Amino acid sequence: MGAIDPQNNDNSDQFEIVGIDSEIENNRGLDTFTLKVTSLLQKAFTPAVTSNLIKSEIQDVNGKNVLIFEVKPGRVDAIKLYPVGKALKEKQRNDGWHDGAFYHRINDSSIIVTPDQLMVWYRNRFPSTN
Repeated sequence: MGAIDPQNNDNSDQFEIVGIDSEIENNRGLDTFTLKVTSLLQKAFTPAVTSNLIKSEIQDVNGKNVLIFEVKPGRVDAIKLYPVGKALKEKQRNDGWHDGAFYHRINDSSIIVTPDQLMVWYRNRFPSTN
């Protein structure tokens, strides 16, 4: 958090560091902001996934605070993303998911996996459970 992706920036084809100071201020300080981020991650991925596979820290980049996420791969099972916002809930329902969905990460994009694609992936990823 704290950077504008070139796909969402009409003024540049580069990432732009804008910082998260306004978000911190809008959440009444760093502690409240950090708690909110943790809570949203736990709603989206479950507390177990969040505590074991996702770590976040605020770093200074070019004089601006940004929130950096370190995400470890899940080695035991597939991990669902449970939607927090209305638009994502609607997108997941339209793609056949009604209780969270699975995404495939390709470079800087996340693509929703259909239920049929998930079954193929799961058989390939975890062959000993088939």
